[in-house]
Amino acid sequence: PAEVYEAEDPLKPKAEWGEMINPIFVYIKEIVMPYTKQPFAVGGKAYATADELIADYRAARVDPKAIKQALADALNRCLDPIRAHFAQGAPAALLKDVMAIQITR
Repeated sequence: PAEVYEAEDPLKPKAEWGEMINPIFVYIKEIVMPYTKQPFAVGGKAYATADELIADYRAARVDPKAIKQALADALNRCLDPIRAHFAQGAPAALLKDVMAIQITR
């Protein structure tokens, strides 16, 4: 998704966010890894935990752009079944109807 690529570079958390509240790492740790139940692969290395990835990031052993690319790819893989569900049949018609609704306030 485009929002991932537009995330602040480098992936440093803002002071007011605290130590590890960086959206990129939060998505990886709280959404992608639990959903896929697989290691998170970046630059040819598979990370069993987000903390391992964060440690390599802090040690400059992994490129921030590679992290963003891997996250975008993983999110797209997570969304593919949803996209397929709404691509045809009754769900597609329902989605079309919902998208046509306009708020009039």
